[in-house]
Amino acid sequence: MECLLAANEIYDVVKFQVSGKTITASLASNVSPIEEVWVVPMSKSGVIEKANVTSVEKFMDRYNYALLKSTATDKLNGSPVFNSKGQVVGLFSSVGEIQSATDVNYANDFEVKGLSQNDITLRQCNIRIGLPNKLEEAVVGLMLSSEKPANIYKEVVDDFITRYPYSNEGYYALANIQLANNEVEGADKTMQNAVQNTKEKDEAHYNYARLIYRVAVSPEFTEKAKATGWTLDKALTEIQKGAGCEKPMTLTVTF
Repeated sequence: MECLLAANEIYDVVKFQVSGKTITASLASNVSPIEEVWVVPMSKSGVIEKANVTSVEKFMDRYNYALLKSTATDKLNGSPVFNSKGQVVGLFSSVGEIQSATDVNYANDFEVKGLSQNDITLRQCNIRIGLPNKLEEAVVGLMLSSEKPANIYKEVVDDFITRYPYSNEGYYALANIQLANNEVEGADKTMQNAVQNTKEKDEAHYNYARLIYRVAVSPEFTEKAKATGWTLDKALTEIQKGAGCEKPMTLTVTF
């Protein structure tokens, strides 16, 4: 599993992302009372159990919540429930004497957003929360994830750069992480990639200059800044490149 996308504690469902290719199962749009279905767990979790749908309720006006009767136990919770057409009708749950299948379309419709990083349910797991498919929302998610443990935040930053290589925010965040770990050379390479790959070149040069200046005036980075060539002159050069200046800037003060 790569990351979490969404979850709901009430219906005990979670949507997550895995790496690699998987075969997609078709989803049932309806389930009828008295219909025969099958709870199909992973082979190591148990055997396939036949179940009967005793009744079907609607929630949120469009999703099915099917009550079941079977010999399956709570060890099979979370297993897909299939109908006779091989379609997934829901996810199995057994709590006390109540057995049910929550419409899998409900989980399928979950959408990760920028504010998902603050979702109380998702934050209970020490697993990275995914980023949205829209850049604006992803930037929000990137900012909020900075409060997470360092390893989780680094994973989010890496994912952001992979998904949005043309955006400055990911490179700037990664360079700051590297500087926090005293990796000046790594930060330099990251910002060079930002200048090369991003659409907003002026912003990339500006961010580059900001980092160079910060390091150049910090005693703790003196040796590594010198080794990497991060000087105040280089910071000025990056500012000039960002402003589109081909000639050195001069400042004239008249008294």
